[in-house]
Amino acid sequence: MHLFKKFSDIIAFLFCFILILHQIKLITMKKSISLVVCMILMSNLFSQKLTEKDVSADVVKAFQTKYAQATDVKWEKSDAVFKAVFIQNEMKTVVEYTATGQWIKTGWQIPQQYAPKAITDYLTVNYPKFKLDELLIVEEDKATVPGKYYVANISKKQEKHSIKFNLKGELDVPAPEKKEK
Repeated sequence: MHLFKKFSDIIAFLFCFILILHQIKLITMKKSISLVVCMILMSNLFSQKLTEKDVSADVVKAFQTKYAQATDVKWEKSDAVFKAVFIQNEMKTVVEYTATGQWIKTGWQIPQQYAPKAITDYLTVNYPKFKLDELLIVEEDKATVPGKYYVANISKKQEKHSIKFNLKGELDVPAPEKKEK
């Protein structure tokens, strides 16, 4: 059995370890900051950039079946999930597949000026000092999650949230969890 299931677990562990070393005065603040910066840079390795020839044939076939007209596709792999990133109808599109080519979900980035008023009103009232970084419409396999929904990614300094709304623009889940940068 592995202690760490994914690279992000290792980064989180090392971050906590550095904080403990700093607290018990075994390393200086300057060294602590340097190590944290190195870990952040290393965390970019977690999502692997791929060329199409590095992607499983099942994934490429499933993608080309559904998105035959897609061009300039960039591939990534995170854990066991393959992601295709491309522009479709002038919108950034991200499609996720399992290693066997089973579709997981598709997300389309929506220009902020087209954000539903109910969503912008909710964010203005409940997150007044936050900036809307990205608004997505996400469609997932109906066997796991029912259909389509909005995701608003917002931030204020180092604090980030992803908030889910139904297609009517109503809050779809209870209070979101914090995501640290």
